[in-house]
Amino acid sequence: MALELAKISDITELSNLLNQSYRGDIGWTKEGHLLHGDRISEKELKDIILDQNSHFLILKNNNNIISCSSIQIKNNIGYFGLFAVKVNIQEKGIGKKVLKLSEDYAKNILNLNKITMIVISQRKELIEYYLRRGYKKTKTNQEANNIGKSKIENLTIDYLEKDL
Repeated sequence: MALELAKISDITELSNLLNQSYRGDIGWTKEGHLLHGDRISEKELKDIILDQNSHFLILKNNNNIISCSSIQIKNNIGYFGLFAVKVNIQEKGIGKKVLKLSEDYAKNILNLNKITMIVISQRKELIEYYLRRGYKKTKTNQEANNIGKSKIENLTIDYLEKDL
């Protein structure tokens, strides 16, 4: 199992994977009940893939993308996000493996010693998933901006980080 960097030709497939995983109706964790609309547009994905400070990683099986994650570097800090596993194969351990491979990539290829992420505070099961994997909350209940149009009042985010 090896991650590879996403290419422009992967954008449509990635968009479908991310929007179904985050805002779809099935899967073990989703946020469609919290936010309106798509998680990401094809234009946003293109910008991320072309950004030299961004590393959009994908895992393929039979030439189909089954999982992805992104590590964006800002001020020598790795920001992890856009992590998804195809909904029909979730809960088979793929996410754990891709998370570990992404962390190894951040440490060994990008020479980072810490990785940071934001998670919607109301997604308790997802926060617990990351806490079980060594992440720690650093800030909580910060105002949630730029994550989509909220369906609920007082949507907040938690900041998590892990030493690599």
